[in-house]
Amino acid sequence: MTGNAYRPLNGDEKTHINHVFTRLYGHFKEWPSYHGDPAGLIAFAEYEGCTDSECCRDILNEATPFAEAQALVDTHGLTWVMIEFPHGGQYGVMHPALDEPISLAALGTMTEDDIAVLKRSIDG
Repeated sequence: MTGNAYRPLNGDEKTHINHVFTRLYGHFKEWPSYHGDPAGLIAFAEYEGCTDSECCRDILNEATPFAEAQALVDTHGLTWVMIEFPHGGQYGVMHPALDEPISLAALGTMTEDDIAVLKRSIDG
């Protein structure tokens, strides 16, 4: 939890997320059936062993937290937000059932069990 103020994303921030996914899809263009499903593409790339090369690992590391958040946005009604910190903003997601937004950094440290608890608290 952050305890920090947050706001909806502006146009540039939304565009940044789209660019992250565009780079992901462009890097793994041989699997077009996953385009539009960044979390699925990342899972498949990891299954295929693409984490062994530095160039793949870099794009996967960049895209994974955005993809995890996008999956929650798509399937559980969370919304993208920018969480305000003294050193600048951080992307995050928020839902009315939550007391505070979850930053991408915090989301990246959550276990599968943590995510399951989060989903249950949101879905009621």
